[in-house]
Amino acid sequence: MSTSAPTLADALDFISGASSDDLDRVLLSYKDRQKKLREIRAAAVRRGVTVRTSNLTPKRYDGLEGEVTEVETIRTRTAVTLLLTEESTDTLRRSEYVPPETKRFPLRGVPATCCEVIDGSETSAG
Repeated sequence: MSTSAPTLADALDFISGASSDDLDRVLLSYKDRQKKLREIRAAAVRRGVTVRTSNLTPKRYDGLEGEVTEVETIRTRTAVTLLLTEESTDTLRRSEYVPPETKRFPLRGVPATCCEVIDGSETSAG
């Protein structure tokens, strides 16, 4: 007899018939997993890699891409400065003031947990 790992369909079936206590446990497990995934993403962020932002407030910052030029840890939080791509700079320019002569805007204070590495090859910011 072989046992296989539960599928997403199995999990959804379970949730659809779960009690309130079961749902509380599922929610706690979900939050723990999300935290772990954010920590894994943050650990991959280092100077010189290209990242895409997500889960930021305000939402206009989601989906921006840029090169990490600075990494700073204050207490237990790591924040980065991104030198946005020209396309992301133009996107940001539509929702807040970015000087017209600025081709690549430095976005400061981005939580590393909100950055997904999309190109791990280190380059030099210029």
